[in-house]
Amino acid sequence: MLGLRAVLPAVSAVIVVLISLGVSPALAAVSLSETAAHRATAVSGVPPVLTQPADMTLAAGGTADQALHAFDGDGDPLTFFKSAGPGFMTVSTIDPGSGNALGNVHLAPGLSQSGTAAAVVYATDGTLTATQTFSISVEPTPVAPVLVPPADMTVHGGEFVIQTLYASDANGDLLTFSLESGPPYASITTTDPTGTGELMVAPGLPVSGTVTAVVGVSDGLLTDQKSLMITVLPVNVAPVLVQPANMTVRVGETKDQQLSASDENGDPLTFSMASGPAYMTVTTVDAQAGIGTIHLAPQSGDAGSAIGEVRVTDGTLFDQRSFSIAATSTAVAGGGVIFSNFGPGKTFDSNVLHCWTINGLLGPNVGQQAIAHQFVPAVADTFRSAEVALVAFSGPDAVVVYLQGDSNGLPGPILEQIDVTGFTAIPSVFEATSVLRPRLQMGTPYWLTVVAGAANVLAGWSWNTAGDISTGTNFAGTQGGSPTGPWGLDTFGSIRGAFQINGTIPLIPAAFDLMPRTVNLNARGLYMTGYIQLPTSMAVSDIDVATVRLADVVPALNKWAVVGDHNRDGVPDLAVKFSRALLDPHLVPGMNRLLLTGALVSGERFGGASSVKVIAPPDQPLSVSVVPNPLNPIGILTFTTSKAGSVTIELFDIQGRLVRRLLEAQPFAEGSHEAVIDGRGEAGQPLASGVYFYRVEAPGGDVTGRFAILK
Repeated sequence: MLGLRAVLPAVSAVIVVLISLGVSPALAAVSLSETAAHRATAVSGVPPVLTQPADMTLAAGGTADQALHAFDGDGDPLTFFKSAGPGFMTVSTIDPGSGNALGNVHLAPGLSQSGTAAAVVYATDGTLTATQTFSISVEPTPVAPVLVPPADMTVHGGEFVIQTLYASDANGDLLTFSLESGPPYASITTTDPTGTGELMVAPGLPVSGTVTAVVGVSDGLLTDQKSLMITVLPVNVAPVLVQPANMTVRVGETKDQQLSASDENGDPLTFSMASGPAYMTVTTVDAQAGIGTIHLAPQSGDAGSAIGEVRVTDGTLFDQRSFSIAATSTAVAGGGVIFSNFGPGKTFDSNVLHCWTINGLLGPNVGQQAIAHQFVPAVADTFRSAEVALVAFSGPDAVVVYLQGDSNGLPGPILEQIDVTGFTAIPSVFEATSVLRPRLQMGTPYWLTVVAGAANVLAGWSWNTAGDISTGTNFAGTQGGSPTGPWGLDTFGSIRGAFQINGTIPLIPAAFDLMPRTVNLNARGLYMTGYIQLPTSMAVSDIDVATVRLADVVPALNKWAVVGDHNRDGVPDLAVKFSRALLDPHLVPGMNRLLLTGALVSGERFGGASSVKVIAPPDQPLSVSVVPNPLNPIGILTFTTSKAGSVTIELFDIQGRLVRRLLEAQPFAEGSHEAVIDGRGEAGQPLASGVYFYRVEAPGGDVTGRFAILK
């Protein structure tokens, strides 16, 4: 009460002042009572007062600030805080003051943050608080998506290639990829709207050249575009490997054969061994020129027969050929020898140095290096090959072998030149295989001349110390004497040389039946089937299929060789297939007599012949298309024929294996027809993604093309 009495004079004074300012006595009394009440409250603590913040609006990616004001009747310092709001909102105290405080709201939304949110801020003196709520609106700021530049693309006609496209969007918008401009064989799909797509290029078979394509990405409002170059190469054609010759090599020695292949697209080629004995290796010598090498180096225990398979590939497609290999421990004159001075009972194996010595060595500076030997055939026969024992040449260009006629006791006109490579140092035995196969007459002298292929090639020769080799004549440039004829006579005198001239080997007669007996060149099938029947004393299961040739050049396909009895005569026969693509170049309209040759695993050779009638009616148009292409995985194959007849449709994988026969010799009327490709194989299994081929055989010929399955 004393305190109240103490303030009464002051209260009276305040009332007097208010009245003097024009305030009515009653209102002055009310104001005085409110002031007294406020002071009474301050005694127990007055809560701060926070001024209502204004609602805030800004654009995404921008910033905004708003000042906060608060008052405290006790004069306490105040602190501002964020109670609720978006993550890009912060609240700070600028000046806590002494009853009058200042703060700040700061907004910094990202480009992808837009929309309206509620915000709550409060001010506190440490005990009591004041809270206010306001709204924040963030308007989106459109930003164009960014497309990663695509790489240029290269593809062969008839094939397809896919490139993944990437893009980003700062607003987080969903994206759509599209082809803004480009060839009709290019297409784009959006695989993930958050930022990935696929560009597929699938040109048809006849397409080639380079074009520009423009791809784009859009967020629905803004876009980005990038260009790339699309190069379509000519249709990728499988390389063609020249059939390797069968090889014979002696244990302990080496032999090489050059491989050659061609590629219509000019692609670099790689040679490799698909299968073969452990002593066989295959290397690529010149990838661009299509040259490789087979190298044989059998050792003790490797004697016997084997099959080698060589493959050449352009990186995608390949060709593969097999050939026979005979590793022998001896070289004994046998059937088909026209002339030999190897000597009775003599062999030329790894122990050859025990009975042979080197007689001379021609240095690299000698002019024309040659060793010549005159021989007289004991029989009239076809020159097949020449074996030269213990005459060795080493160097990058190896040797050249000439088969020559006789001219007054000296080498005369050249009948055939054979380039041979891959020889090692003396001693060795090498074989030069004839290509021209000239006919040699019995009792007529001929010359076999071995000539060094280049100036840096060394040449040497030897004779048998036992003296049982017939005398030959050797020439060695102008060394030691004057030239006589094309070569100078060696002044060392009569030098013995070891030569064997091989002719044709008598063939075991075989019955041969080739089916079909009538062939239409304009309705080309994939294969022809031959049935081989040997004399009853021999087993067809002993036939070395890798040696079987039709028309001397077309190999039998080993994987389809089957023993049976197709004519039901009780005598087993061997059924083999031959590629029509390889055989057709050797067929002409009319009757064709086709010869078959082969060998048993024992080395004995057999032969037979069969006749085939070939017809080639005028071509009739046949058109085929597959839509869509690529399939995913179903499509329609449409074919149009000019006349009625049977139609066969087959599907093959990229290895040439039959995967599905859609139609087999089904009759169709003239006109347009359809067949469904359902993406399944012959057994109903789904076909894997990849490149496939179709072949349609119909009236008017046949058509082969490519299609792709893309899942």
